Amino acid sequence: MDNSSIKISRGHPKLGATVDPSGTNFAVFSRNGKRVFIELYENFYDDIPFFSYELDRIYNKTGDIWHIYLFGIGNNLYYLWRVDGDYEPLSGHRFNKNKVLLDPYAKAISGVYDFDDPSMYSYDTSDDSNMDLSFSRTNSVRSACKNIVIDDTKFDWGQDIRPQIPVEDSIIYELHVRLFTMNTNSGVANRGTFDGIVEKIPHLLELGVTTLELMPIFEFNPGANVNINPLNGERLKDIWGYNPIGFFAVTGNYSHGLRLGEQVDQFKNFIKTIHKYGIEVILDVVYNHTGEGNEFGPTLSFRGLDNSIYYMLNNSNKRYYLNYSGTGNTLNCANPVVKELIIDSLRYWVTECHVDGFRFDLASILGRDSRGNWIGDLSL
Repeated sequence: MDNSSIKISRGHPKLGATVDPSGTNFAVFSRNGKRVFIELYENFYDDIPFFSYELDRIYNKTGDIWHIYLFGIGNNLYYLWRVDGDYEPLSGHRFNKNKVLLDPYAKAISGVYDFDDPSMYSYDTSDDSNMDLSFSRTNSVRSACKNIVIDDTKFDWGQDIRPQIPVEDSIIYELHVRLFTMNTNSGVANRGTFDGIVEKIPHLLELGVTTLELMPIFEFNPGANVNINPLNGERLKDIWGYNPIGFFAVTGNYSHGLRLGEQVDQFKNFIKTIHKYGIEVILDVVYNHTGEGNEFGPTLSFRGLDNSIYYMLNNSNKRYYLNYSGTGNTLNCANPVVKELIIDSLRYWVTECHVDGFRFDLASILGRDSRGNWIGDLSL
């Protein structure tokens, strides 16, 4: 590994991976982490980075944001974070340098997680006595997904115009991107994809639809379902997308002929085409929880970056997660850092992806304090 081949500068605290003509700025939030590392990979299946660098806590840090600028690094490159710090679940900290982490601001994510792999967990899954209080020393990179650098300036929106249909005139059609056309009776060529919906535009227009409401399209892990089909013994899949692992990344599960980061362009082309027919697109967004689950869940991103900031924890015992969502964890939406993350995500989908609106899943959770109380005007 020869880090000397890449020129480095301090960078700036703009979260995510931001590309310009000279290179890419990388930045990630971690208030309680003590050491932060960035790794670059040539291929999504690589488990050894071609570049690895520990950020300096003085030179590469502004406030609670760690940042670095890498010259010559650009669109469609894989990267991961690692954060080292205290592993003290009773105090709410679950840092583990052995676990690679997704960037919460990543605009594309590659691969699928294997939650049966013990390396996905920050604790030793074989330690039945200590359970999540134990510590895993296994590198998770072989079973991990990877962030993909995306340069949004490369997409040509042309003369895309938002339909801006008055609410009182809207006829909203809710659909699941995959299930809408996955059956052979849909009669489309690209079943289960965004392009499959495009093929059904004449049908939608005939129905008088003005607005499509897409069920969740944030990146999620279809392999997260641990249940078994009682009829055939096969493992069930989580197809619904209500356990997101990235709030900026459109899932690759609804694209076809997928190349590196291509899901982003396919989604944008879908929006652009739908708009040409005068139809709006609104997204069903899930910001109330993530796919990392409770204290026994995997470490994918937020848990390893700064668990006590991103999640609502039990005040009397921070080992446990508050679960107002019913899915294992609740995002700490009252925290300014998390609130900014959600607003930045919404802004991204509107400005860079041209979506027309949102439907918020379990919206009331976004307005709760750390004890679960509604905070009204101080909410998101």
